[in-house]
Amino acid sequence: MNPTLDTLDLVKGALRSPSDQIAKTISTGTGLVAFDLQAPAKNLYPFVTPIWNVIPRVGGGTGTATHWRQVSALIGSGFDAMGWVPEGQRSAQMSYTTATKSASFVTLGEEDAATYEAISAGRDFEDIQARMTFRLLQKMTLKEEMAILGGNASLQLGVPATPVLSAAGAGATLPVATYYVKVIGLTLEGYQNSSLLGGVATTKTITGADGNTYTLAGGSSNVSAEASQAVTSGQTLSVMVTPVTGAVAYAWYVGTATGAETLQAITTINSASFSTPLTSGQQAQTAITADNSANPNYAYNGLLTNAFMSASNAYVATQATGAAGTGTPLTSSGRGSVVEIDTMFQTMWNNY
Repeated sequence: MNPTLDTLDLVKGALRSPSDQIAKTISTGTGLVAFDLQAPAKNLYPFVTPIWNVIPRVGGGTGTATHWRQVSALIGSGFDAMGWVPEGQRSAQMSYTTATKSASFVTLGEEDAATYEAISAGRDFEDIQARMTFRLLQKMTLKEEMAILGGNASLQLGVPATPVLSAAGAGATLPVATYYVKVIGLTLEGYQNSSLLGGVATTKTITGADGNTYTLAGGSSNVSAEASQAVTSGQTLSVMVTPVTGAVAYAWYVGTATGAETLQAITTINSASFSTPLTSGQQAQTAITADNSANPNYAYNGLLTNAFMSASNAYVATQATGAAGTGTPLTSSGRGSVVEIDTMFQTMWNNY
């Protein structure tokens, strides 16, 4: 008898025909497993700041504002466009158009915090303090990007014109009724702050980390006057409003009773169309009670706002609206350019 061979034969036999005594009773279903957590946390959010990346910061400011002298025009002697001078003579002297300019300093801020317990609990996963600071910097940069582009301290959108309504077509499922419509304009900040689900941004009171409060305007105009239109079976309701200077989007409130309109669409053109039943439970137009388009006490005017306000120094073109709800797209020139952009370049060349 060979004990080693006998033992191996018994093991092989048991593996070929497992008995109740060696059956596996612990599986992954019991939950007695390790947790494979990849470290650190994955930062899967957009971080795009092209304007912030190319505009330099200038330090050394003192007081409450920065000041500068602006040279806005070079005025030639004689005829401004002619430089002819007789032989042996000198021309007259040119002149300048100058002005003193200033801009008040403003404060931008964002805050975050981590408890000692969170810092301790995150050890071996990620450096909570370092990555908190990194994410805070990114969010602050995103907010500054929006401020540079669309900050608004002084451009009030006011009250949009009364919408123009019409009904036509066949095959739509919008119920037969008389529809009432109001509209508000949105600045770039207002467009970013508003949504169909959350409603149009009006004002928000913020409680700071120090316990103090302040109120910001969300970037929306006051509400327009009401317009109405009867819609028969199969028709589509089309709505349009005169473009509002400074508005990059429009919020449309629609209802079947006067004064009871609710938010039904936000468009980046000055028109919209409705061919299906209205959505219930949306923000009521009564939430809009004032012009909340600017923050004069806290903000500065961004590049886009300055362009809207400075018609003499900036080129602003509003695309004409075609069929309601469609807008007018840019036009190909057929030579590798865009007609509307070519027109802008030509206008700027002629004027400046």
